[in-house]
Amino acid sequence: MDNERFFDYFNELIELCIFSEEKFRLAAKHVKSPELKRFFEKEKYNLSNLVRELQYELTRLGATPTSQGTIAGAEADTWLNLEKEFDASDQIILERLEASEDAIVRGFNRILNEPLPADLREILQQRYEGIKVSHNSIRTFLSNMGYKTKTV
Repeated sequence: MDNERFFDYFNELIELCIFSEEKFRLAAKHVKSPELKRFFEKEKYNLSNLVRELQYELTRLGATPTSQGTIAGAEADTWLNLEKEFDASDQIILERLEASEDAIVRGFNRILNEPLPADLREILQQRYEGIKVSHNSIRTFLSNMGYKTKTV
């Protein structure tokens, strides 16, 4: 893969993480369950750190990282408008966050399937494992609420 395309993929992953961070912020603001609120706040913090780390790694590779979520602007607008819908149920919030995490998992898979320097692969693999833990936690919350989820 050429560097420019790889850098585009990397920036898309950063953008997805920025969007997801905002979604977790909104979710923590509107969720009814104190346990979910704590989980969402923790995940927002984790995503914030992930964004900074991904931006650093992309800079280290000689590219300019994005600092804002510009990918799929319509999705972002939809999420920001859903703030009203968050009053509906914790289930809806969890389902929307699960979809967001699905996109990040796909972004990591795309990058990890490319030839990478060993040190970068190790960093990305560790962060990918963290995203999968978060993703599985969301599924566990949904399952405990009696809702079926798909597996990654």
